[in-house]
Amino acid sequence: MEKKVLTEDLVTKIKEILSSNENKDSLFAGFKKDSKKCLIYPTDDIHLSKEQFLALTRAINEKSYYVMQLEEINQIFSTGNCIFEISSYDDYERVYDEYEKNIEEFRANGHSDFNMYYFWSKSLMFSDSLDWILQITECFDGGIGILGGNPEKVNRFMEVYGRCEEDYSECIKDHKERNLPLILNEISNILS
Repeated sequence: MEKKVLTEDLVTKIKEILSSNENKDSLFAGFKKDSKKCLIYPTDDIHLSKEQFLALTRAINEKSYYVMQLEEINQIFSTGNCIFEISSYDDYERVYDEYEKNIEEFRANGHSDFNMYYFWSKSLMFSDSLDWILQITECFDGGIGILGGNPEKVNRFMEVYGRCEEDYSECIKDHKERNLPLILNEISNILS
């Protein structure tokens, strides 16, 4: 696992897939119109479960991936943010530990009432090819992930993972039961 900084070049490439959202409280950035998208639900807060991660890495089949955690979704369009290059599920789990360590340092510097739940509520994962991006946002009992980008890669993930339709149905059912039409509308808009 290697810690890096989000560069202008990476931000430019991210903007080729995602569009910024004027609403800073939005769950997700919008994907460009030619992107294929699928929903992954529930995730383990803002991280994929091991099964989800392994399905993604088998389907995408690249040697390394980048992960970053965010407070609000439009931070993905700002240079200087910390990203981690990972190559395994163990690395992926250590990213969470690294961010948690940063929160503890933040608290030690006089912010004792600070709650990690409110700070890192979104994550992003992509690879060098940057022809796909996974966005995850925390939501109640877990998280909601949306994988979007190159249709061939997203279709391959859907085939390997085999649960996208069930995940979508479960997400809609859970959020209808909780009477959360704003979340349902945003999911519907981004997947359309």
